[in-house]
Amino acid sequence: MIGAVAGLALGLWSGPLEQLVNRAGHDVATADTHMSLSLWHGVTPELGMSVVALGLGCLLCPAHSRLSMLLTRRRPTVTGVIVFDRLISALGAGGRYVTKATNSSSPPRHLIAGLASLAALGLLASTISVDAPPSAPTRMTDWLLLVPLIAATLGAVLAQSRMVLLILVGVAGLTVGIWFLALGGADLAMTQLLVEILVIVVAVLVLRRLPRALPSPRRPRRRLGMAVVAVCGGLMAGIATFVLTGRRGPSPAAEWYLDHTYDETKAKNVVNAIITEFRALDTLGETVVLAIAALSVVALCATLGLPLARAERGPRRHGDNIGPLLGDPQDNTIVPRTLGRLVSPALGVLAGYLLLRGHALPGGGFIAGLIAGAGMAIAYLSAPSEKRARIHLRFGATIVLGLVLALLAGALGFLSGGFLVPLSHTVAALDYTVTTALVFDAGVFVVVLGTVTAFLQSLGTEHPIPPRRGDPHGLDDEDPDHSLDDADQVAAEEAKQ
Repeated sequence: MIGAVAGLALGLWSGPLEQLVNRAGHDVATADTHMSLSLWHGVTPELGMSVVALGLGCLLCPAHSRLSMLLTRRRPTVTGVIVFDRLISALGAGGRYVTKATNSSSPPRHLIAGLASLAALGLLASTISVDAPPSAPTRMTDWLLLVPLIAATLGAVLAQSRMVLLILVGVAGLTVGIWFLALGGADLAMTQLLVEILVIVVAVLVLRRLPRALPSPRRPRRRLGMAVVAVCGGLMAGIATFVLTGRRGPSPAAEWYLDHTYDETKAKNVVNAIITEFRALDTLGETVVLAIAALSVVALCATLGLPLARAERGPRRHGDNIGPLLGDPQDNTIVPRTLGRLVSPALGVLAGYLLLRGHALPGGGFIAGLIAGAGMAIAYLSAPSEKRARIHLRFGATIVLGLVLALLAGALGFLSGGFLVPLSHTVAALDYTVTTALVFDAGVFVVVLGTVTAFLQSLGTEHPIPPRRGDPHGLDDEDPDHSLDDADQVAAEEAKQ
């Protein structure tokens, strides 16, 4: 009814629609357009076409019944619905055939397919000619850092223990972080180092529930095939890194950022300004993804029957003895708990400092959140048990609070014309510029802190996961659980019986 009344009114008085129609025409045609709207435009081809259509309809109406009988007799046996259904069935069959090779929960299947595809693409791209690097592609520090990186990589390939493998992968990641620092990327170096530390912490919590030894392929041919794919993938990655980097100077976009960042945002840290101001919408999306990942881990642990680790307040309680070698866990953790009381507050102060200085120097909300999360990890891991870990942070409310802070910082930009448009004010007495980007960074900081807490409280619980679980989706009915070796599989089958 509203549409009909509006159409009647605007048909008689269409002036208000002209500006809207002209703007739409300009956007579509990417050129200036001018259209006039009125109820009567005179005798035009459009009017003639309408008269012809109405006239033909009037002529065909008396012969409606005979035409219907004729069309019924001539109706084809193949209809659009049948064609559509067959196309959908064919697409489904093709999809099942394509995904058959990776329709498994086995990580090697997914990795081999991806690495083989990358290796094939790399071989095709190796024929492309590139310019020579403008300067020497390596320095002495590069060769020095390459030694521990190669050693960690070879050790990871030959490792037989999950814990040893994790340590070596961490060494490789820390070496890359030091490499970033040697190249002048302080922000990248801090982020890489902190991420490696927290990834190792989280991975150790997961590895407690897996067999100590890594499963090895039972067939030599399969092991050889995996080795060939791995070597080819590594070679292609190395060749691509050498070919695609260091072949040109700063791009026009990089030059623009270096020349205009301070004038546009009053920020001296170009990297932080790009993250929190110029491309703040990307950062907001990544923050939401991080929050979803944290809640997904919690949901997964709840599905597996793992309750959240709850801190226990009250007087000191001795834990159960876990062996004659380690003794009482309460007494065995005196040293890390004492150090944690000194280190954790210092990390909190450092996190706040890096959060406040991110506008001018390397730092920012993400790095500050990682440092604060490292403090939380120290406090958690130094406790004698999960119940004695003094973490009382409600991660769900914390993550939501961080997202709300980031959105509020963006909404303040409407005061200046749009979402996520930064507002700033310089406090002359302190020589410090306060911006809405700082509020946005604070939101990122809170989300990162809540994410780390969610990982610790969901993965740090001491309740064991059953060693063997059926796949509820039926995707892995024919494949064994690749996280179990032969002895563990036999024990799991006996426990199930």
